[in-house]
Amino acid sequence: ALAADVAVGILLEADPSRPALNGPSWPLSPRQVPYMELAARAEAQQKPFDAWLLYGKAAEVAKGAAGELFRLRALAAMASHLETCAVADASKGVEFGDVLSYSILVQSLEAVGRRSEAVAAAGEGAKLLKGSPLGTTLEE
Repeated sequence: ALAADVAVGILLEADPSRPALNGPSWPLSPRQVPYMELAARAEAQQKPFDAWLLYGKAAEVAKGAAGELFRLRALAAMASHLETCAVADASKGVEFGDVLSYSILVQSLEAVGRRSEAVAAAGEGAKLLKGSPLGTTLEE
């Protein structure tokens, strides 16, 4: 019965004892879940915790814009009063090259009482965003 279900595509065949060399050890779902859209909808419905979770899932499957996703996730974390999670997410955004993540990184570091790190992050962000309104704000 299982072989018949695999043959028609109801079940996917996977062997957890032999993970793939490149990529996930389980086959990808043929159905793509629109995590970004669901996260945006959760934000619009004033559900920041749900948005934070969904942005995390979107970042897991992201093919390129992971930095922006981590910034959005950090914003949702701050709205959910998950300041420590916001620090981690904004840091990931910075790691992925999203310079706009510096702003939320500074805010979240200040929120958890890590002022010296916030000042250092503000300095780095101000250098990268020099001349822009956000760069000026970080400088101040």
